[in-house]
Amino acid sequence: MIDRARSLDRASSIQYALMIVLGSACFVAALAPIGNELKIAAVSLFFGITAGLWVSHLITVVYPRHRSGEVGE
Repeated sequence: MIDRARSLDRASSIQYALMIVLGSACFVAALAPIGNELKIAAVSLFFGITAGLWVSHLITVVYPRHRSGEVGE
């Protein structure tokens, strides 16, 4: 698994790290002893950014393979 992680390009490594950090922040915000409105806003923000990073990463990984014919239709 470590060899596989080392073979990632720099952009993928940064995207994975940001997804882990922001996903963790989402979890921490959900458990934080703050008001409901602020909690909902923080969790929504962190989850939205994490989901956006995931979709962006998915597109950057799958689309070039689809264009080159490596992925089935």
